[in-house]
Amino acid sequence: MSHGTGTSRQTGYSEHVLIIEHFRDGDPLPVYRRLRDEGRLAPQGLRYVASWVTDDFRRCFQIMECEDRALLAQ
Repeated sequence: MSHGTGTSRQTGYSEHVLIIEHFRDGDPLPVYRRLRDEGRLAPQGLRYVASWVTDDFRRCFQIMECEDRALLAQ
């Protein structure tokens, strides 16, 4: 995760955060089906930047951007 002091809301900057997702049973299909059917289920203010998946499809790395870290808990 990115590091910083204070809350982003108070200082007016946005942070990039690396999220590492492990697919249950190494199976990414349920996640990709949900993404196809329902879109990205992120709270308003949490923005997708980029992502990539390991060669064995067991993990996904996502870069997200937000101004309020509390959005990550939603």
